[in-house]
Amino acid sequence: MTPACPRCGALRPDDAPGACLGCVLGAPPVPAILGDSLELGDEVLEDDLGVVYAARDARLGEVRVRFVPAAPDVATDAALQALAALRHPHLAAVHGFGREADEVYIVSEPARGRPFGLDRPAALLSAALQALDALAHAHARGLAHGALTPDRVRVGPRGRVKVLDLGVERLAGRPATPAGDVAALARLLLPLAALHPPVATALERATAADDLRRELAEARVRLLAPR
Repeated sequence: MTPACPRCGALRPDDAPGACLGCVLGAPPVPAILGDSLELGDEVLEDDLGVVYAARDARLGEVRVRFVPAAPDVATDAALQALAALRHPHLAAVHGFGREADEVYIVSEPARGRPFGLDRPAALLSAALQALDALAHAHARGLAHGALTPDRVRVGPRGRVKVLDLGVERLAGRPATPAGDVAALARLLLPLAALHPPVATALERATAADDLRRELAEARVRLLAPR
């Protein structure tokens, strides 16, 4: 017998016990079960791309779950599988995905570290280079971010960068292009460019992730050179 939600009486299509996701989103204290192994926890944030929850997977441990109001003609299984197949050391790995009503949810590794922009110049450039490496990898495979912000470029305690939410903007039916990603990262570096002319020059010259990565690497060498 298919279990029903104890709050609203709706049948659970995933055959999982407990409250349905709709009730959980309205009243988060009771966790929801997504599929066989994922337990949804507290809401972490709500932003322009949807809602993010902390969660726990029986196999993976701590994970991050983002719900996106998806555009049906864009958020196809093929598009979601392309995101799940993307692997890079500086991209938050996508472990899986699913659908709930008119939303898709993406299960990924959790967000850790501080937002981009809180480091000294040399460390900031190092973080930007890692992010650009990840973006160039995605761009070469036909994917773009489309919504880069400091909070979506996380810097870990050892300076290791993870880019979050790549491809989510496109799933929501909004434009996402490689050129837009380069321009967005350049904007994140404008405060540094105002203080260091080599960085400003790099931002003016580059139009692609690979180009900006090369220009910023040269700027970093000049920044670190003895005076």
